[in-house]
Amino acid sequence: MAAYAGQVTMRTVSGRTIVEPFTATDVNAIYIVWTNSGNAFYTAPEDLYIVDVAVSAAGAVTRLNLKVGGLDSGITLYQPGLVNTINNRMPSPIGISKGRMVQFQQLT
Repeated sequence: MAAYAGQVTMRTVSGRTIVEPFTATDVNAIYIVWTNSGNAFYTAPEDLYIVDVAVSAAGAVTRLNLKVGGLDSGITLYQPGLVNTINNRMPSPIGISKGRMVQFQQLT
């Protein structure tokens, strides 16, 4: 099981850019760990949009399932398309409301 790094870039409605790094492993059904907090969740400080998700490598985990407020959002990102050398990773921003908990569950 190989560990890898990544980052989520968010833009708030007030125009601020937030970059939150995370770490993950090639283990099915567990959550990424947000590096700055050490938690498996990130709480949106204000209304924002996830505008980019980048990972350092694509391994056994092939998908990141977005959960918002502890519930499945129905949005799944395919990890091979998120490798940081690809320049068009996120075609559409994902809106998150202030105070909502954001998690990414790794799936093989």
